[in-house]
Amino acid sequence: MSKHRIGIALIILSIVTAFVLARKNYQATRDAPGTVTIRVAHFTIDPSFRRFLDKAAAAYHERNPQVVVRQMDIPRQVYLQWQRTQIVGDMAPEIMQFAYFNAGVEDMVMHRFAVLDAWVEKPNPYRADDRVWKNTFLDGLGSRDAYSDKLRAYFGIPLIMGGYRFFYNEDLRRAQGLPPAPWNYQTFRGFAESGAVSPMVGSDYSSYSTFKALFASVTQPLLYSLDRDFDLELNGRDAGMAYLEGRWDYDTEEIRAAFRLIRDAGKLMNPGFEQLSRQDGVLQFVQERGLSIGGAHVDVTYLRELAPFAVGESGFPVPDAADPEYGRHVLGPITELQGSSTLTLGVLRSPLQDQAVDFLQFLTGDEMMALLREETGWRVSVDSSAQTEDLGLNPGYPDTQFDQMNNRGNIQAFRRNAHLIHGTKSSVEQFAARMNAESPAEWRDWLRGQAATLQRTLQQQESAILARWFLSVNAEDETAAIETLDGFLDVNSRQEAELHAIRRFLDAHAPD
Repeated sequence: MSKHRIGIALIILSIVTAFVLARKNYQATRDAPGTVTIRVAHFTIDPSFRRFLDKAAAAYHERNPQVVVRQMDIPRQVYLQWQRTQIVGDMAPEIMQFAYFNAGVEDMVMHRFAVLDAWVEKPNPYRADDRVWKNTFLDGLGSRDAYSDKLRAYFGIPLIMGGYRFFYNEDLRRAQGLPPAPWNYQTFRGFAESGAVSPMVGSDYSSYSTFKALFASVTQPLLYSLDRDFDLELNGRDAGMAYLEGRWDYDTEEIRAAFRLIRDAGKLMNPGFEQLSRQDGVLQFVQERGLSIGGAHVDVTYLRELAPFAVGESGFPVPDAADPEYGRHVLGPITELQGSSTLTLGVLRSPLQDQAVDFLQFLTGDEMMALLREETGWRVSVDSSAQTEDLGLNPGYPDTQFDQMNNRGNIQAFRRNAHLIHGTKSSVEQFAARMNAESPAEWRDWLRGQAATLQRTLQQQESAILARWFLSVNAEDETAAIETLDGFLDVNSRQEAELHAIRRFLDAHAPD
């Protein structure tokens, strides 16, 4: 049998397995008289997380005997296909994990998931303080999964922080007599020049985490000069509009320096690193083919299980202000605290959505967040000074520039041309020229697409708002119902204002 047929057979087997598991879970959730079942579907198959969710479900049931919570763990490889099938077939569970790195998820979330603004603007009843729910999260629910830039609305509740960390072979470091981490870029680069050790294992995934940090370290001045809303954040819309206004491009000094730095760092990695999968990169690291590897902070769990050596972790080795080549672009260290929240759960629109939201509030309350940290060792998404001190993470400047400037409106141009950054017969200058030629049209189309999506969403929400108004008029608790309606009206007003702002910009800078 050919490798192609074996691959197809494995995919089919995985899909069948997922549906069998889903059917088993679905049959187990049939409600007994007087009870309701909240199903939680996810693709986080880590045993420690599944154990946490079982314990959380049991604790919630103890508080609410009429509610049974069951998890549905679906293999990641087939989760997206399974998720779409469940939603289209009106069999979707009440709570589902989603992530925007999966194609098509954004539209699915917009049309099938509940807007959570009415809840996140109020305190979480399962916390000891009285801060509104969204303000209890380390990133203020600002991640791409939790908050839709297109719709200016909240759709997801994250459970952990997805920041990146730099892992290294502590035994090898000691054996080679290298200084303790953390290192700045100049020191780290010196490891390669000494020939003592191969500095870094690269793969398509680990190189992204490293390049993201390097890019952020030398583009800090742009982070604030391009911020349209003066909220100390740079989003894709800010970057796209600023590009079309001529306020930055790929010849801008900081951008050119960032890609020279990325090209230089690529030379510290194994040849062909861009073709290696995440698993291949991890394998090379645990086989001691390099001193270090970049990755998500949750990777530390299995790296320490797989590696036959002590695994250390630190921030990434980025240039500091004293760096002779890049230091003039550096304002300070990049943050180790921010990151983007992840493992995001959303609530499907259904008669049980209020109960489902209550369970998410329970999960992100004081007791369950402590349990999640205890069971997994991961950095949880909610604010906790004890957790921050325990992890020893340092504050600094945001690290979002790489994604917002290269992986939003002009992402296709970046994917087509990224190979020019590292090619032996190409250069950063060639990459910049291609990006400047191809990016404008893509940014314009992206902004037009955002405007069209907002327009469709506003039209679709009119019926939902009317339904909420009718329910508020006839509700037993009229005050609470009106507060919920006000939340939806507030979202609608923000979306309408954003739509008009985009249209005015396009009329001025990208007329048809």
